[in-house]
Amino acid sequence: MNWLLLRGLGRDRRHWGTFPSLLQQRFPEHRILTPDLPGNGSLAHLKSPTSIVQATNYYRLWLKEQAVAGPIALIGLSMGGMVALDWLNRFPEDISFACVINTSMKGCSLPWQRMRLSAMLRLLLSGLISKAQQEHQVRLLTTNMQSNPQALERQWCEWAKAASPGFFNLIRQLWAAANFEIAHLTHHKKLLLLASSYDHLVNSSASRRIAERWKVPLIEHPQAGHDLPLDDPQWILDLLMEQKDK
Repeated sequence: MNWLLLRGLGRDRRHWGTFPSLLQQRFPEHRILTPDLPGNGSLAHLKSPTSIVQATNYYRLWLKEQAVAGPIALIGLSMGGMVALDWLNRFPEDISFACVINTSMKGCSLPWQRMRLSAMLRLLLSGLISKAQQEHQVRLLTTNMQSNPQALERQWCEWAKAASPGFFNLIRQLWAAANFEIAHLTHHKKLLLLASSYDHLVNSSASRRIAERWKVPLIEHPQAGHDLPLDDPQWILDLLMEQKDK
C-alpha cells in the first residue's frame, strides 16, 4: 500500500520529523510518500492553490506522475486534513483509509474556533520581528510534549531560511482553508478522526463539530498539541495498527 502524508498551512515534508520513518517501521512493506504543496518547502517558488479542491487535484496529478496505482492511505494534518476530507468526498475510490488530524471546516465551527484569534495575532506580530521569534511562537502554539524545544526551534529556523512560503502564498493557503466546506460525507467507515484536547492553535471543538455532523467517532489525545504527529507519533501509530487489524 502507498501512504500519502499531507502537512498543514505553511509547512512542508521536513516538518513531519521522525513520523514518516516510524510509520515505515510499522508498515515495512508499504511505501511512504510526503509530497509538498506548491508554495511550501521544495515548491516554495510556485503559487499555492487558492482552494482545497485545487490542492486535492494537484496531489492526484502528482500521484499519477509518480505512477502510483491502487487505493492509497491518507494522513492529513490540519489543512492537510481538509484535503483528505475533500479527496474522500469526491474520489472515494482512490482511498482505502483516511486519518484526519486536528482539522476544521467552514459551517461547523466559528472562525475564531477554526484558528484562535490570539494565536493568529501572535503569529502575525512575531513574523514582523524575526524568523526565530516566529518559529518560537509556532512551536508554542503547536507542540506540548517536546523534550528539547530549543533544538526543534533551531531546526525549524534553518529550514525556514532555506525555504519557506512567501507572504502571498500564505494568504492563498489561508483563503483556501477558510473557505473549505463539505455538506455531506458518505464514506464514514474509511475515516479515522483524531484531535488534541490541548490544541492551542485550532480549538478541538472544531473536530468535535465535524464528528457530530457526520456521526463519526472522534479520538482525542489528552495532552498533545496541534502537531500531534510530532508530539506523540507512537499514539497515532498504535491507532493505525488497530485500524489495519479491523
